[in-house]
Amino acid sequence: MKNVLILLISVVIFTLSSCKSSTNNKTHCQVNDGEITCNGGYSYWINDIAVVSNGVVAISGVKDHKRSSQQWVSFFSEGLTTKLAEIPFARNYYADEHNAPAILGNDDGSWLIVRTGHNDTFEQGQGKLYVYSVDDKFKISHEVKLFTENGATYAQLVKANNNIYLLTRDSHKGWGFFVSEDDGISWGNWQSLWIEQGHRYISMQGFGLDNYGNDQLIFNIGHHPTDVNQKIGYLVAKTTSQGMGLMSGADLQLNHAKTSADVEVSFSQQGDSASNIRFLDASNKNGNVCHLYSQLNSDNNQWQLFVTGHNLAQDKKYSCNQL
Repeated sequence: MKNVLILLISVVIFTLSSCKSSTNNKTHCQVNDGEITCNGGYSYWINDIAVVSNGVVAISGVKDHKRSSQQWVSFFSEGLTTKLAEIPFARNYYADEHNAPAILGNDDGSWLIVRTGHNDTFEQGQGKLYVYSVDDKFKISHEVKLFTENGATYAQLVKANNNIYLLTRDSHKGWGFFVSEDDGISWGNWQSLWIEQGHRYISMQGFGLDNYGNDQLIFNIGHHPTDVNQKIGYLVAKTTSQGMGLMSGADLQLNHAKTSADVEVSFSQQGDSASNIRFLDASNKNGNVCHLYSQLNSDNNQWQLFVTGHNLAQDKKYSCNQL
């Protein structure tokens, strides 16, 4: 757990600190003296910040280029010492920090990448998502377009029971998902998952096996950072080759008071925007869920990163140091 958090925190610091400038305009990410520098930022409410598969680290990002989103995915060696490849994409969406592409690593060394905008609309007001199959040489081998009824926002990918689940948010109908049974070549229709008033943010992850050996998914549901009351709710889904069934979970209250969790690191927030808590990421093991989230310290205008945990089975706080 600690190694995972160190990687995630390092990536956050390098990318957020480099949003303002770049030392090389011809590439979006590069390695300098053991540090990764990227010209852009991330959608820090949504999984995943980085994906590790078959000894390769894939990092997605987005930058503002003439009021359009310049999206990319960069590939590095697992030791973060060598840049292997980078895929820049066409500027199809308006500029927005939420637009970092989603990444999924496959067992054979290939990748699946999905990108979309932030409530951007196209034909008949629809949202559009681009899905790319990328081979083990980091070349695009297949492309498909998916549509939501209204503008789409965010994209996340998880593989469970040989199906691939693509989570996204429809600007009017809330959260839902597409399913592919052939590794992302073709997809079913968008299915509604979560409808609720107000803005909510969902992190989708694998959640181990149920009692019958089927993969499970967990949906961690957070509030908009400007909401006064902050909590994370859970939906656990049992998946089979025939589909997915949802079960209710518990919730974890977050507030402005210091929790018992350890503070891992802090970094400065530029500008004078005021927010409460931003839900970043989660990791889980045996029903215990650990969350990485940030909170603005109004005394010094610094963002602090916290780790807190919850045991779903016993509905109580859990120490992430036990992972």
